[in-house]
Amino acid sequence: ASIHATLAADGGGRDAFELSRLSRFAGTWIHHGDWYPDRVVRLFRRDRGRFSADRVHERVVVAGGAAAIGRLDGHLLHETMPTHADALAKLDRYSSAGAEAKFAAGARAGIGTAALHSAWAFLRSYVVRRGFLDGAAGFAVAVYVAESAWWRYLKLDELTRGEPVPGGASGAAVSLATGDTEP
Repeated sequence: ASIHATLAADGGGRDAFELSRLSRFAGTWIHHGDWYPDRVVRLFRRDRGRFSADRVHERVVVAGGAAAIGRLDGHLLHETMPTHADALAKLDRYSSAGAEAKFAAGARAGIGTAALHSAWAFLRSYVVRRGFLDGAAGFAVAVYVAESAWWRYLKLDELTRGEPVPGGASGAAVSLATGDTEP
């Protein structure tokens, strides 16, 4: 209904539309913290937008930029991680891919960088963005966000030191410094 109403009212003047993604973490809808409102473009004209080539969290890139993007009412329901085991598996894959992307872009890190980024990620998610309002689930998400930062930067530290990162994009250990792949 939101799509029909917006398109009728907009008259075709926008190239894309975003909406708030409401995510469920291990059975609980998350209404605060880093995960809400998570505005994502999901309705766009094919000739004016495309998905980015990002390996993790690809996004829609619109030719007209932010000015060409309208907003839809309602929520896109996102069943992101049904169980804590799913969360851990995704954390490992995404932190490896994120570290590899940062390394390829020229970023380098050490253990201190990992500690600072993870501490800030927890404080931002749980305190600054009020994740505490989601109770135990908000705390779990803040820990998850902090752990994601911790492992991403710790794996970037490994790449910085020339060590392979297990579980990268291919599932094999990949050393971006040398290009070698281990099974």
